[in-house]
Amino acid sequence: MYSGKPSPLTVFFILVFLLAVIPPAHAVEPAWTYSSPGNEIGGVTVSSDGSAIAVGGGKIWLFSNKGTLLAKEPFGDQVVFTPDGSSLVASYSSILYQFKRITSPKGSASPLQKIWETSLPTAVRSIDISDNGKTIVASAQGAGTYFYTSTGEKIGGNKSYNAIIRVSSTGGWIVGVSRGVMCLYSRTGDCSESEEGVVGVEPDFMELTSSGSIAVFNDDQRVRSVFLNNETLRWTRRATADVTSLAMTPSGSGILAGTENGNVDLFDEYGNLSWSYASNPGNKPGAGITCVALSNEGTVAAAGSYDGKIFALNSKGEEIWTNQTKDHIHHIAMSADGTLIVATGEETVYAFSTSKQSIPLVRTTGNSLTPAPSHSVTTVPGNSSAQKPETRKTTPRAITAVPTEYSVIRTSTQSPLPGIIPLGAILVALLMVMRRR
Repeated sequence: MYSGKPSPLTVFFILVFLLAVIPPAHAVEPAWTYSSPGNEIGGVTVSSDGSAIAVGGGKIWLFSNKGTLLAKEPFGDQVVFTPDGSSLVASYSSILYQFKRITSPKGSASPLQKIWETSLPTAVRSIDISDNGKTIVASAQGAGTYFYTSTGEKIGGNKSYNAIIRVSSTGGWIVGVSRGVMCLYSRTGDCSESEEGVVGVEPDFMELTSSGSIAVFNDDQRVRSVFLNNETLRWTRRATADVTSLAMTPSGSGILAGTENGNVDLFDEYGNLSWSYASNPGNKPGAGITCVALSNEGTVAAAGSYDGKIFALNSKGEEIWTNQTKDHIHHIAMSADGTLIVATGEETVYAFSTSKQSIPLVRTTGNSLTPAPSHSVTTVPGNSSAQKPETRKTTPRAITAVPTEYSVIRTSTQSPLPGIIPLGAILVALLMVMRRR
């Protein structure tokens, strides 16, 4: 006769079953955060190996990948590292700076040393630096474009205004873009203009391939790709909503667009929409994507939203992890391999560490189909047709005052919640079984 007492083998199979059917929880906590009330953050940049993080929060904050504050130097809003993290170009109001990072400073010397600074006629609109650190470019609001060497010598520029200015990895290509016009510059500042129709409205974002042969930028709801050797349009595609952020792999094989309705769209190098991830399936207002980043191989995509979400996706658009803050996320950057992701809100830095083992190395090409996970991921053959009418985005925030210095560092470990949920379910099930004895 059955006594009602489960055998050890029965308990074992129950445990295996429960672990198999309970889906993994993706919510994680930051590896560390840094908050500085009153200091509005302007930008973030990460070296390729993730060893150095620079944040513009009125001052320039330099962190190790573990969250140790290594330096705080005046002043900084926009910040861009060279890939090796050895050189940093920054701007604040109308001042352009270049810093050198010292990996082993002697005595009390700062690990971030200013090399030079120069004043532009008006507020700095856009900055960039070549991978070797030898060419620095900047555009001033309505007042022209300026090119410098690593020693601060002005080598070129002109009076043409560029909303966005970029330099290729070797410094051989300098590209500026504004409403209706793209300029391909020589190092002395001579401008070769693109054909009419290549550029539409004034772009907010532009990226170059590492070779410098292709530029990609936004045009309201469109993403445009241009051949730079002859400044002709390769293709133009519509994202699932107005583009509010843009990132691209160095090779140009993956182009990531964040949109104002909360979608993240991945295009391949030919303009095919590979997948679209919906972080805001309920279409609630104020939940648009404000920033995106891509790893060098395109295996990891990351994004932040105005309603406080920070999340990472794999190359199929499936969620790796997500975090919900009480902040408005404005900027995001990552290491080349995608294992370190750093996002910034109004006054706080959030850093996340993802192991390489948790990142599946999946290649997406053309129009391959993948199943949709819990958040809506749509894999698209060609271009999406369910798109809303195009509308113009709001102007990016501007820093208008020098913040006062105040800092608090908090470190945290991964949230225990993901492990507690399945464990609690298992314990409840076991208690129910044992009560039948």
